[in-house]
Amino acid sequence: MRVRVQHLMAAGLLAVCLPLGITAGASAATVAAVPRAAAAPAYPLGSGFAPPAGPAKIPNGGYYSATFTSKCSGWNFTTDGTGHQNAYTASTGTTNCANVDWYISGPPTYSTCGFYVFVPSAFANASHAVPGLWATNGTKSYGLTINENLYSDQWAYIGTFTDINHVNIGDNDGETGTWLGTGVTDSLWYYCN
Repeated sequence: MRVRVQHLMAAGLLAVCLPLGITAGASAATVAAVPRAAAAPAYPLGSGFAPPAGPAKIPNGGYYSATFTSKCSGWNFTTDGTGHQNAYTASTGTTNCANVDWYISGPPTYSTCGFYVFVPSAFANASHAVPGLWATNGTKSYGLTINENLYSDQWAYIGTFTDINHVNIGDNDGETGTWLGTGVTDSLWYYCN
């Protein structure tokens, strides 16, 4: 059974269906393939694609778009019911096949900054996504492990760091049979003190 987004919008049910992974053209099998936690925890940035204030209104912070690379498996791209493009790839156990990278252009984040990545509602159910963050001196740190099952069109906090200019998440998260998903445009957000 197909669910049409315009009918959901007219009925005012879009906010109920998108967190469940139901989008235009979704079938019951597609929705069932992407399990969601019963209730997502509350986060300071709220839910939906963009944090409450746009990039121009956020002092000491910014948004960055993702770059996708693959060696042995590819990225799939989809557009959600709000018109935002998301990407997903299969988790590959311990083999690093596909990566998503965010490069912070301009001045590095010399301040202490909190970092967040966007987790879409569909095709994002990896339970052990581990972000790597690189400082301008080449030192690598690891962010908090993301269990994407706890998020649905929400921002996942990955930690607070200083002097970061590159963030990466790979599909070699140690699990198979899951999807690693994120947004494409403006899908990394940071805020500095």
